[in-house]
Amino acid sequence: MNALKDDLEQIAATPRPAGAPGVSPSAAVRRGRRIRRRRRALAAGGTALAVAAAGGVALAVPDKDGHSGRAPALQPAPAGYGTVLIKQAVFGWVPEGYTNIRIVQGDGDYSVSAGRPGQKAGGITLQLARGAEPEVPRLPGGRPGHRTPAAPVHGRPASWIIKPGADGSDQVPAEFRWQYADQRWAELMIVDRDVATEANVRRIAEAVRFGSSEAAAFPVRIGGVPSGMRVARAWVAGNGDTDIDLAPERGAADRDGLSVSLTPMARGFQLPQQVEKDGQVKPSIQNITIGGSPATYRVVRDPATGADRGEMLMVFGWHGMEVQIDLEGRAYQALKASGGAQGLLGRITYLGADQRKWTTTPLGK
Repeated sequence: MNALKDDLEQIAATPRPAGAPGVSPSAAVRRGRRIRRRRRALAAGGTALAVAAAGGVALAVPDKDGHSGRAPALQPAPAGYGTVLIKQAVFGWVPEGYTNIRIVQGDGDYSVSAGRPGQKAGGITLQLARGAEPEVPRLPGGRPGHRTPAAPVHGRPASWIIKPGADGSDQVPAEFRWQYADQRWAELMIVDRDVATEANVRRIAEAVRFGSSEAAAFPVRIGGVPSGMRVARAWVAGNGDTDIDLAPERGAADRDGLSVSLTPMARGFQLPQQVEKDGQVKPSIQNITIGGSPATYRVVRDPATGADRGEMLMVFGWHGMEVQIDLEGRAYQALKASGGAQGLLGRITYLGADQRKWTTTPLGK
């Protein structure tokens, strides 16, 4: 279906040991993306604690014909990005004790999850897709999947990808797909076995509300981000778990942009370290303290040229959160003069746990 769907399929295709707890798709996807970002930053050479001051920089980028040109520099002036995330679909009904806990939106995908209060990830996930009907994913263990016809939902085609009690339900208890508009598909995955009944799945699907213009609220305000970028991905959960990725152009989020994420702190954390095969820790990762909180910081350098290309900053215990800031490429150059990742951290305001005080416009002044 898309990148998020691929992650969910990979989770589903992994056999679950006997007695192991059920799959948590939202948590696994979140954890996987965050790990990939960290590994990418840690894999690139470089070390420094000071952030060099620099003016606006224009980088050489290839044009549509493959020639190098000069891209306009991103400016670190305060920029209002307006609404970051729109609730394209929300649950109209979920079983008693469940609530909407996470919304994820990115290039070409959207999902919303529901779970019981206190859960880090939901047992019910709704994923949207555009275009032709997506292919049927493989069943757990890599076996070919298949559709099982189901009664239409509001007069439109529907099918079981995994029917409760049928093949594949030992790993993913239920997966249901239907067309909710022309060239629009919705897929519902249930990983909580106690609610994965045909009656519950159909009731959840029939009650989903599409096309809302309501904006999602975030627990932070982030000031002084570069102007002229776009929101490549955003998510927010009821426990304050937040991720906002900015990129200058489509497809550049991982290498030429900015990512800010907050995760509620777990107990017993350890500062990350990169360890060589001989057991020696590389000196390029600096464990420091920021505002009394332990932190890990590094400058990321281009392995070919040795030039600084980005920064990674992780702060542990900031308002009870783990904060991670990744800067690369043009976003890094734009923010160097205002303190880079550490300067950006100082411009983040935490709005507290009360969702009534959160903001739908988290980026700007």
